[in-house]
Amino acid sequence: MINMDNDREILVFPRLSLPTLAPFIPWKNASTSFKFIEEGMDWVSREKAELSADLFQPIPCAIVRNDLGEYCVLRRIKEGREDLRSKVSLVVGGHVDRCDETTGLSSLLLSTLKREVKEELGVESLSGIMPIGMVMDHSSVIASRHVGFVYELVISEEFKPQATEEFSADSILNRRLYAPTELSKFREEFDPWSFIIFAEYISTSFVPTDVGSQPAFSFTWNT
Repeated sequence: MINMDNDREILVFPRLSLPTLAPFIPWKNASTSFKFIEEGMDWVSREKAELSADLFQPIPCAIVRNDLGEYCVLRRIKEGREDLRSKVSLVVGGHVDRCDETTGLSSLLLSTLKREVKEELGVESLSGIMPIGMVMDHSSVIASRHVGFVYELVISEEFKPQATEEFSADSILNRRLYAPTELSKFREEFDPWSFIIFAEYISTSFVPTDVGSQPAFSFTWNT
């Protein structure tokens, strides 16, 4: 969930902890970097994190499906970041806010994810949580500051968007679920992370160049 309080502190880690430009990293490969990420983890203000070219902001997020393998899609609002406006999204999640307890990366990600799912979809009962990978959009400096730690959630109860500052409450997509083959019709409307996750995880029909055509991010750019 977006919180525009720039004074609030969020979790960050150095870019050098994850030296890759791959748009999607399967979890078994991504988890090998957790030790290096944890060694460099820190809490900084949201404003500082958004202005830094040297820090990544981990975003625990999830794609949501039912027991039949049908996925939830949401329509983003018309305001906000240009690359997200009115886009179709498979993803819910948010920043890791500072907490007093000393815990590892995995625990921080999961506790934040559960909070975000409750706030954004109004759901508390999760029948399955499976980590699937990390996603990154290198098409712009701003987009590249966020790294999605992606989980797949199985939800059995009915839900609808609660975070109206992010998702349209009136979209015809709400309360509807789509089989993987049906998701292809949203290909041109997906936000960047959703497109990458669909192409690299949900669908097996797209070739890697579809995702790799995004402009590469240069680490020499300044903010």
